Amino acid sequence: MLLNESNAEQMELNRLHLGCGHTILEDWINLDFVALKGVDVIANLDACAEVPLPFEDNSIEEFYGSHLIEHIQHTLPMMQELHRIAKPGAKANFRLPYGASDDAFEDPTHVKEYFLSNS
Repeated sequence: MLLNESNAEQMELNRLHLGCGHTILEDWINLDFVALKGVDVIANLDACAEVPLPFEDNSIEEFYGSHLIEHIQHTLPMMQELHRIAKPGAKANFRLPYGASDDAFEDPTHVKEYFLSNS
């Protein structure tokens, strides 16, 4: 859902900042599940299986999420939805704590740890 119509022109930016919180990026569409100052789109990324994101197919050319994925319980439906709205060749940059680090365990809202895999 667009937070307000004055932000509709930002939909043309084609870069989506996922789970932005209070970190608002200029020249990006800032998405969060809470209506905070600077948030352009309100959406629950954990509910992508039931509620699609409010973007056209093949419309986003870049994704950024910092300390987001470890909070998402249903990552596969979220990633499927991001794939739907991604333009061919889109870039995705996700930052998250390594699964064996203290940062991965100290926050009780983290639902999953992530590790590098060599296989």
